[in-house]
Amino acid sequence: MKVIATDLDGTLLAGNTELSDENLNAIKRLYYRGIKTVVVTGRTFYEIPLALRESDFVEYLIYSNGAGVYKKGKGNLFYSTINKKTAKEIFDLLNSYETFIELYSSGKPLVDEKNSAKKGLIITEFHPTLFRK
Repeated sequence: MKVIATDLDGTLLAGNTELSDENLNAIKRLYYRGIKTVVVTGRTFYEIPLALRESDFVEYLIYSNGAGVYKKGKGNLFYSTINKKTAKEIFDLLNSYETFIELYSSGKPLVDEKNSAKKGLIITEFHPTLFRK
């Protein structure tokens, strides 16, 4: 079996979210030559363009910097998250500095509305209940 693993940002995607027809067709041509394409990204599953998530020519998606592995037709083969206690400790540490904090909950990015100029993110006012059990 032959496999090509590729990142998204600056590789398959132009700009932040655009997947060109040329790149999608290249994945299709590789598929018909017996070469599998695996997408590997730091993005969450839902931040991977729909065209790639639904493509018949991409069988595996490795996302969230390796925290999740998805196989077409089977769903998540692996998914690991940080427990709430550790996440709260990291949040408190980062929050004690002047930093931009972005959390992910159920695969969706959350940012403090005071610090965000990005579009497409779920903006929330961080609240202590975010880390309740």
